[in-house]
Amino acid sequence: MKTIKLFDIDGTLIDTKTQIYVDGIAYPQTEYKKFLKLGKEIDLSDFADKEKVKKDFTEGQKLPLFKLIKSYGRLMKKAFITARSQESSIERWFIRNGILGHFYAVNDPESRASCYQGMEDWESWTTAKRKSSIIRYYCNKYDLVEFYDDEIENLETAKKLKMNNLVLWLVKDECITIYG
Repeated sequence: MKTIKLFDIDGTLIDTKTQIYVDGIAYPQTEYKKFLKLGKEIDLSDFADKEKVKKDFTEGQKLPLFKLIKSYGRLMKKAFITARSQESSIERWFIRNGILGHFYAVNDPESRASCYQGMEDWESWTTAKRKSSIIRYYCNKYDLVEFYDDEIENLETAKKLKMNNLVLWLVKDECITIYG
């Protein structure tokens, strides 16, 4: 049976401190959805800044799931789907930390994610839809696909794919539970 595990990064594998900015004021990235619902313009420049991404990953706390992935090494087929940009910087950081896999930074126009068939109107899609497109790709290649994320919106969008070989996992704090 061909199996692969797909992982979100921020809040799922690493607790990062990247901030968002609204009206020139810094807020934790966890406030993003709140400001989005309020219709506020959100500055996400920290997520695209190569040096800040590097610092964020280097100084971020590695969560238990990260440590588990590292212990499995090459025994587990894995891929990483992040809402960040700077795909190559993130991939290099993981490689330096002994973790290999495929990397997709779905908000990076230079990402390999933007090249998949069916993503011609990629720029108009939500992050959740972009992630789901990558998940669908893997569901069509593997017998079993497991997706781990801390954002319910991403899990809900993936659930709507209605793929029988897809198992969704919600990662909150140090707890991992099956979703849906």
